[in-house]
Amino acid sequence: MMNGESIDARESQGLVNQPQAEVNQHFGEKKEVDTGGGDSAGGDLDKSTQTINNFFLFGGKAVGAESQQSLQGLSQLLGQLDDSELIQRAYRDALPADASLSRSEVASYGDIVAQLQEFRRLPEFIQRLVQDEQVPQAIHDQLKDATQQFSQTEGWQQSMGSSAATVWTLQSYLQIVLRPDLSTNGFVINGWLIADDHVLDPAKRFQPLDVEEQRKGASCQFEEIPTVLDQFLNLSLQHLTGKRYDLTIEIFLPLDYLCEGVDGWKLTDSFFEDECYEMGTKYRVLVRSRERLEPKYLASRLNQWYANWERVKAYWHTVPNDCDFEHLSNFEGCNWKRVVNNLTQKLGLKLTCGLIETHNKELFTALLKAAAPIALWARCHCDHWDQVAEMDALLLAGPLLALSEIVWKKRQDAYLADKPEDQLGAYLALLWEDPYRLTPDALAQLVPPGQ
Repeated sequence: MMNGESIDARESQGLVNQPQAEVNQHFGEKKEVDTGGGDSAGGDLDKSTQTINNFFLFGGKAVGAESQQSLQGLSQLLGQLDDSELIQRAYRDALPADASLSRSEVASYGDIVAQLQEFRRLPEFIQRLVQDEQVPQAIHDQLKDATQQFSQTEGWQQSMGSSAATVWTLQSYLQIVLRPDLSTNGFVINGWLIADDHVLDPAKRFQPLDVEEQRKGASCQFEEIPTVLDQFLNLSLQHLTGKRYDLTIEIFLPLDYLCEGVDGWKLTDSFFEDECYEMGTKYRVLVRSRERLEPKYLASRLNQWYANWERVKAYWHTVPNDCDFEHLSNFEGCNWKRVVNNLTQKLGLKLTCGLIETHNKELFTALLKAAAPIALWARCHCDHWDQVAEMDALLLAGPLLALSEIVWKKRQDAYLADKPEDQLGAYLALLWEDPYRLTPDALAQLVPPGQ
């Protein structure tokens, strides 16, 4: 349930168990609106569906009571949908990338509508809801009718761009999981493609990637991992051919390998086969802990992990403050119990002293115990940069949602520099643990017995 939209409040507005026909009245039929004081806010809503939806879709400024009623109509439709996660997801994705909002500004469905109207992004918001398979058919049809009816009008084109058809970039993820193979002293690698992160149905969400016909996954030694990963990547690109997408590579590493410079792994260009590139310069690369996929870990830590991630989402479009991240600047005399406790109350951890081999396992164990969602570190320390200032600059460079892209750009800058080895971007690692984006085998562990 959204903040500011309690059951009692929604009941007082007639939103709970409201017949669908009554909601439809806000989208073209006449309806007397009670403002709570007994006076009509504008009498009958004597406007056609086209007029109302022009207001919704084209981001017109609220003028007079009829426009206020139109906004209320869309808010009530969202109340009828009553799926805060679905609505929040469409809202976040519809906002401009540079939108920076405080949590109090999006406390209710009405606030969401108002913000999207202000940013002129109601068309994309509605289109995202239309294409979400979880939207009930009755509400889906209302939204779809509106978009189809006005897709050729000037207002829609101004809001959505020169093409009347709505085209946006898929958020795609290649998930790579490394598990130790005791029989070979090597690794078993499994891979899945999430072509569109908005598709939540597990049956449609994951595309299994098999590089060996006779078995799931692939076996290899550590030095062979980039070659096998390249094969998984090429399979993913084949599935994505013809689509507009941003691809992020998530690598689930065993605890002892979280310090590896995976973003620097060399891959071969699929077309210019004599050329190689560093994976982290072409794609966003995030590291994740393989241990978090284990049933025992999910049983003991998932609830805390969810709570930690809710804090992250609350700051999604906000630039974090220095105090929002636990700052670890020195390993000597570190009280790891206190670090774990602090991480359960923070957005994540920033490490500004470089990794130290004798303390790596303690650091990553603390992140695991706290179910910390985010951690940013450099794999080494170099005198060519002020690591504290550089890390702060990264964290404060934009809203939290953009952090992976900010790190990605920093890696690209390092790659293009005359001396990449002198650049912080050549050593940056970003741990990004979204508990709602697990692998399908881990998700299967969350199904209650007998279901």
